[in-house]
Amino acid sequence: MTQRTLRIAKPVLITATLATVVWLNAGDLNPPPGPVSPTMKPLTQVEPRIAINAMNTPGDADSVYRITQAGSYYLTGHVIGANGKRGIEIAFSGVTIDLMGFGVRGAAGSLEGIATDGGAFDNLTIRNGIVSNWDGDGIALSAGGLGSASLIEGVLATSNGNSGIACNRLGIIRNCATYLNGGAGISGGTGGHIECCTAYLNDGDGILLGTGATINGCSARLNGGSGIVAGSGRATIIGCSASSNGVAGIEVASNSLISQNTCDSNVAGIQVTGDGNRIEGNNVTDNTRGIDVDFEGNFIVRNTARGNTTQYDIVADNVVGVIFQGTLSPAISGATGGSGVGSEASWSNFSY
Repeated sequence: MTQRTLRIAKPVLITATLATVVWLNAGDLNPPPGPVSPTMKPLTQVEPRIAINAMNTPGDADSVYRITQAGSYYLTGHVIGANGKRGIEIAFSGVTIDLMGFGVRGAAGSLEGIATDGGAFDNLTIRNGIVSNWDGDGIALSAGGLGSASLIEGVLATSNGNSGIACNRLGIIRNCATYLNGGAGISGGTGGHIECCTAYLNDGDGILLGTGATINGCSARLNGGSGIVAGSGRATIIGCSASSNGVAGIEVASNSLISQNTCDSNVAGIQVTGDGNRIEGNNVTDNTRGIDVDFEGNFIVRNTARGNTTQYDIVADNVVGVIFQGTLSPAISGATGGSGVGSEASWSNFSY
């Protein structure tokens, strides 16, 4: 019998390497003629504003920094005051300054924090920062000039020797706070508008209004003088709160509208020293005199007074809605009830 030998082949390991082919584009071998253009944005496009510093805005004998051209400017750090100098001096119209959350801080013997240099400059804007500890005003856009149409927004002015913020005519001041200033907290100009601002613990009046100014949604508390003052008249004061001020909560001269305000714990809640005013829909509480009208020819309706030593103190020859002494109602649960508003409630004033 023939024998056969069975041979078994050894396994063979086969390794395969897969290659990845990457095509690299080295660019056009024949580029267009002319110089090579940059592919990134220049700094003027990334930040199209001017930094306030010694190179861009050098100061002079009475200023740390001085702006002499129109444009949009910004801080890159705190501004520190010096004796006999303003922090930032504006010497041109059409200037916007973004404080970028930094402080403009005064020093012993310093002047104003941010101020015009006396010229009649228009269209100035200051926003978003803190101005503090200057011997003069914190912000003064009215010094010696007749400029107009300025905006101050989102600024805290504190511990300045004079006013916290002083604005020129037709200026807008909004969303600002003033605290512990030696003069008025805010001094607005003729025809200006003040909105959603706070004046607290200033030595002088809280908020001063220029002729024909408007103010709404503001608060004035614990100021040494009156809370809100429209001494030149023709003002509109709506929806404000004035409490615990040293003189009046709201003080007006003539031809003004005082409406929907709350005045609490002042010497006088609302004090009127002239004629032609409409005092309507205010609530005065816990003042020595609630509504104090010292002159004839005013229109006084729909006000409410409670807890004042004298609720209404009004001289003769004014038009005054009937003053009702409200009576207390019993407890109410349901859809009916209430009492004590009198029969002519549409125009009446009330004590309650």
